[in-house]
Amino acid sequence: MRDPWDDIPRATGPGSRTARLADADHPLDFYRGRDFEGRHLFWLECDASGAPPTDVPRIGGINVELREPKAGRWLLSLALRDSDQLEIFRPLCTNLLAATAPLSPEDGEKAVVIVLGRLKRWQDLLKRRNDDLLSRSEIIGLIGELLFLRDRVLGQLGDVEAVLAWRGPFGDEQDFIVGRGIIELKTQLATADRHFQITSEDQLDTTSGAIALCHQVLGIGASGQPGAVSLNAIVKGLLGRLDQQSGDAADIFRGSLIEGGYRERPEYDVEWWIPGEFRVYGVATGFPCIVAGSLPPGVSRVRYDISIAACAPFERTQAWLEEFVLGPV
Repeated sequence: MRDPWDDIPRATGPGSRTARLADADHPLDFYRGRDFEGRHLFWLECDASGAPPTDVPRIGGINVELREPKAGRWLLSLALRDSDQLEIFRPLCTNLLAATAPLSPEDGEKAVVIVLGRLKRWQDLLKRRNDDLLSRSEIIGLIGELLFLRDRVLGQLGDVEAVLAWRGPFGDEQDFIVGRGIIELKTQLATADRHFQITSEDQLDTTSGAIALCHQVLGIGASGQPGAVSLNAIVKGLLGRLDQQSGDAADIFRGSLIEGGYRERPEYDVEWWIPGEFRVYGVATGFPCIVAGSLPPGVSRVRYDISIAACAPFERTQAWLEEFVLGPV
């Protein structure tokens, strides 16, 4: 995969650096560059008042520095110290660009807060991910989201737009956001009881947009069986596709995987799964759900189950879903 730093020459003298605007369409001044040793650099320059925060996260193999080179101007920089961490550094930088893209040019201080927050989250994620395996239910849910991304979002949307639409790893209420449309995905084994588990009163609340509720069934498969996937296999397939077509999309996707707690582990090739029945429901008036507006004052954080059979009157076609993914219905 092409490295965005490949076209940036190293600096010509000690203490100097080369600089290239990371994204001309981004509202803030993020730069990529190299120093005299040829190391990858990434930094944000912004107007700000007061003294910059002093609590700066530390990430293995990456130097992070926040300083005020002159009054009213902050510089937040990342330098790749260990080249073995390039596969972390590159998606991290792309993740920071995406996280601050909705801001305005005047939001420099807010951008620094967001970047420091993301760096702290990645610091925690990278510390944990060597020890923590995803649970079986988390693996099943993640495979369902990746199947949906592979089979129903990529190809309908541009690669970058498609991977940005995947919100599951970030703890959002729903799994995908496409335009004003929201997609909640429920993945179950074929042997599971026929119920959806809803984790909050906000998950099926259409106040923020139209919602498609999708049900993906998985059967037990085996390595080498046509159509079967393991968690590692589907991730590898998606990365191979994105690396060929869009380096930015591939790095956004890698960042999302890290946010979701995934890293390649041999344990994720033990079980293989066959995609089975897939159904779509449109959440509309009368749909069997609990929303915030229907709860008594003081009641919140509701968890409940919905019978799949009760959703039958709201079933929609695959064509309806394709239109939903392409734009608001």
